[in-house]
Amino acid sequence: MRSFRNHIVMFLWLQALLFSAATLSFATRIPRYSFACQLDSVSFSLSSNSLQLFYPAMTSELAAQSALSPLWKLPSAGATAFRSELVRVIDSLHRLQLIGEPYHVAVLKRLVQLPTVQGSARSDTTLLATHYFLDALLATAFDLFRGYKVASHVGYDKISISYQRRDDSIIKAGVLSIQSKEQLHRWLFSLEPLQREYVLLKKALLENQPLVAAEIRSSKGDTLYKIRHSLHLYRWLFHFKLDRFFLVNIAAAGAQYVEKGQLLIAMRAIVGKKTTPTPRFASYCRQLILYPYWYVPSSIAIGEHLSKIKRDPRWLDQRNMQVIDAKGFVVDHHRLNWRQFNAAYFPYTIRQSTGCDNALGVLKFDIETPYGVYLHDTNHKAAFLQSSRFLSHGCIRLEEPLLLGNQLLNGGLDTTYLQSCFADKKPIFRSLPEPLAVFCLYLPAEVDKQGRILLYRDVYGWLKK
Repeated sequence: MRSFRNHIVMFLWLQALLFSAATLSFATRIPRYSFACQLDSVSFSLSSNSLQLFYPAMTSELAAQSALSPLWKLPSAGATAFRSELVRVIDSLHRLQLIGEPYHVAVLKRLVQLPTVQGSARSDTTLLATHYFLDALLATAFDLFRGYKVASHVGYDKISISYQRRDDSIIKAGVLSIQSKEQLHRWLFSLEPLQREYVLLKKALLENQPLVAAEIRSSKGDTLYKIRHSLHLYRWLFHFKLDRFFLVNIAAAGAQYVEKGQLLIAMRAIVGKKTTPTPRFASYCRQLILYPYWYVPSSIAIGEHLSKIKRDPRWLDQRNMQVIDAKGFVVDHHRLNWRQFNAAYFPYTIRQSTGCDNALGVLKFDIETPYGVYLHDTNHKAAFLQSSRFLSHGCIRLEEPLLLGNQLLNGGLDTTYLQSCFADKKPIFRSLPEPLAVFCLYLPAEVDKQGRILLYRDVYGWLKK
């Protein structure tokens, strides 16, 4: 299966490059200027004062490596052909919307057209030109490897930092290994994921490419944008090569648990309303909490509950809630002067007792984020039957929390105990055998079991920003 996917991805890669090559011979033609005009223009753009690189430190490090192929530095015919192919590949990938920017392409096209000259001026230009070519390849490689500007679409990210050195090492080693145009193609191709979701989305993107940009209808433009947005996020997600992870797709109001490349659990989820969206993040779950308390967020306690409690403090009793002071002690809410409390002054926390009536249900997955959101069970199961499940204050309610919890504890979750719905039990903390990576992303395009592309509404309007 993996070999078959390799062949499919390689076919798509070659198809993309051949498709773009047919249009580039006309679209990228540059007017001929005198040599003096060209050299002055390029020398100016490559002057040390104006040199702007995407990866300056890594570019300089690679340029100084003795193992770097002469193709990057020598003015030979073979080196010129290699550089020309690199420019064509970058330009093609950008035109096909597979990378985010045409990295330095305008300058690189002019560089490969310069005739060979002798003297110190040419050697300076060549040194700086090497930086430009290397930097363009690095930027392209990182796009293919882990997506374009993904950080702005992830939010809080506790996972990437552990992989930064590994990622840099992979890319640097790849660049140093390139000795020919063929190796350039093979290496760039190898950076993309082979997972089914990615391969099918990429195929859909290439098949829907308009021949002329001006002909894009708004509907097709939206479709391509959604597919491209998901492609970059999938690159980033899959480049970690994790043995297991849990993915919440906010746009689909769904979630899935993947282990060793296999989808083991898929379920519906309830995510945040448009006014209280679920935040995007990448973090870890290290423990489960059985029969959790629900500590009501102050925004909910003050914004929604306080007015009801002030009218009748028994509202708290009806929902098995208590008032907790700053020291963590339960206070008698019937003895409090509720008239004195308002949005600017409420020095207490409201807590809901454990049990099946608890808003978090009987199981909570503790996630390390600054947002105060979690994965959890719910006491309102009927909501999962709704087609639109953007209903929460930001937390993620899971349709099958016990199934997931039992999987994470290797069958060691006492589901009978949880389903007994005991009232007012003390919370029980269960550490996972190893931390679980949890990704909460906004994927407007994904693939179903039948291989069909599913497109979702941009409920939060995040794709327009």
